[in-house]
Amino acid sequence: MLISLKEYCLKHGKDPATGRQRVARGAFKTAVKLGRDWFIEEDEPWVDNRNGTNSKRWKTEKKIYLDLKSENCNESMEVHSLEEMSKQIMEFCSKEDVEEGTVTITFKK
Repeated sequence: MLISLKEYCLKHGKDPATGRQRVARGAFKTAVKLGRDWFIEEDEPWVDNRNGTNSKRWKTEKKIYLDLKSENCNESMEVHSLEEMSKQIMEFCSKEDVEEGTVTITFKK
C-alpha cells in the first residue's frame, strides 16, 4: 500500500527533508509522484548506502607510502591502515624520537 513520503519517513524515524533528498537521488525503488506529492510503498526498507564513518576511510585496498626520518631512523614503507602506520613508526624509530616529536613523516604518492 502506498503511503505519503512524510508518513514513511516518520515511520522510520527520519526527517521528511532527508526522505525528499533521497527521492531526488533515486534511492527508493517504489517512490512515485502523484501531483506534487511523493508516495512510497510502506514495506520498502530504508537502506543506508553509505560506506561507513570517517574512521573507516582507510580501507585495506588503499596503500599509503611514507618515509620516516629521524636521528635513528630512515625508512620507507607502505601501510594500509592508521594502526599499521603507528606500529611501523614505533618499530622503526626509537621511543625517544617518537616521544620528543622529532620523527618526520612524509607521505608519498
